[in-house]
Amino acid sequence: MMDRPRILQQPLFGKSALFRDVELSLENLGVDLRLLGMVALTLVVSLVGAVATAYLGLLAIPLAASTILILFITRQRYRVWWLSLILLLMGYLFLSKGFATIGFFPVYVGEAVLAIGILTLVLVPFLGKRVHLRPLLRPEVAVMMLFVVWQIIQTVPYFRAYQLNTIRDAMLYGYAAFAVLIVLLIPKRDVQGFFDLFGRLIPLMLIWFPVLFFISRMSLISVTFPGAPNPILYTKASDMGVHLAGIGAFMMLELDRRSHPFPRWLRWTNWLLWTANVIILGAMGRAILVTVAASLAIVVLVQPFRSGWHRPLLLVVIGVCLLVITGLYSTLKIDLGLHREVSVEQLVENVASVFGQGDDSAGGLEGTKQWRLRWWDAIIQYTFHGSYFWMGKGYGVNLADSDGFQVQEDGSLRSPHNGHLTILARSGVPGLVLWAGFLGLLALRLLRLAMRRSKSDPWNARYALWILAYLVAFGIMAGLDVFLEGPMGGIWFWSLIGFVLVYFTPASDGQVQPQA
Repeated sequence: MMDRPRILQQPLFGKSALFRDVELSLENLGVDLRLLGMVALTLVVSLVGAVATAYLGLLAIPLAASTILILFITRQRYRVWWLSLILLLMGYLFLSKGFATIGFFPVYVGEAVLAIGILTLVLVPFLGKRVHLRPLLRPEVAVMMLFVVWQIIQTVPYFRAYQLNTIRDAMLYGYAAFAVLIVLLIPKRDVQGFFDLFGRLIPLMLIWFPVLFFISRMSLISVTFPGAPNPILYTKASDMGVHLAGIGAFMMLELDRRSHPFPRWLRWTNWLLWTANVIILGAMGRAILVTVAASLAIVVLVQPFRSGWHRPLLLVVIGVCLLVITGLYSTLKIDLGLHREVSVEQLVENVASVFGQGDDSAGGLEGTKQWRLRWWDAIIQYTFHGSYFWMGKGYGVNLADSDGFQVQEDGSLRSPHNGHLTILARSGVPGLVLWAGFLGLLALRLLRLAMRRSKSDPWNARYALWILAYLVAFGIMAGLDVFLEGPMGGIWFWSLIGFVLVYFTPASDGQVQPQA
């Protein structure tokens, strides 16, 4: 006869003979006491939920969800939030802005995952696990915390006047909470698992990105989440451009060989698909070309002989030669019905507009460039040389209205298409200095790790260089578009920073260790 489970080795109702007889009788009837307990608990929770709904209405739904969430966290600890974060990042990666608008104003899916993380952090100490703060004492993290504190000082006084607009603008730095939560809750081995997942998904991403772009721009699917302003399948070219830079750096460093050893033909196919993606998206804006080029340049300059840099270079040379020999460079055009077409001429104009004077007829490149430069110059004047040197204009005020550069009839434009100058305008020169100091220290740390040749962990330097190139892409795009202000860019950016702090910090420095 099989031994009874440990949970059943003791009388369920105590040592009373009467209760013991009842327990044995239930077992003789073939009733699983654990299943009976779960059924009873379900009935109790259902009755409580029914009563709460009757008295509280729809308020009972979030209360019930919170109760269930707490039960899951007490059972799985940090893994509930970790799974939620992975699903969130993958949602932004594959569905972009359409995924970000799932939810109801002002709480969307990103804010919901952030709330789960905060709740997990509050509950973890009560579950017998310690949260160590040592990783947060690194110099770059100390500067980051000073930066966040300074931004909060520029936020609180404006809340009464601007309310939700203040919170909305403050998410430019508020998403830093994701980095802190990752450091405190996630162990290194799970971060490595995320890196491996990224590598395995590269072929799928390269196939899906152009499909998503065409569906989004041609408005082929109009299914929306209730109340959302955009369809579920909706993206921005800038969002995909940054990830293309990260994918290119990942493949150049041959990290895909560690995460998932693709056959040679598939690696070449990935490069062909990647090149096609860059051409299509690069025709839509100069920012994508600059972002991708800068990220790959970082890889080539730091570790030219340990990366597969020759593959994309060879593909570009072959492609250019074919276009010149066949004469297709002047006739190959794809009209998507947008303000810019996919063509070699458009790509040339995009590149020319970055380094000098472009053709204003090619999608209005020079006009948008001059508009931004005038606005950026105005911000520099009233901060470095004006009355907003120390404190800036604060979070909540619409900068486009205040600075006189509003171009949207509904007043929806709020930021000057440059996250770095947005920080300057809202928090003054001290805020910009702290921001630059944090980014500089983080980049130097990654650069030192990337140039180190470790025999014990030969992949460590490659991962450091990959994340450095990836973060450079985020920083450049933030300087050319409204990027870090939104969840698709902001949450990914701060999550990568959290991964850096966990992955390149010894486990003894303190994370909540996973359960066996």
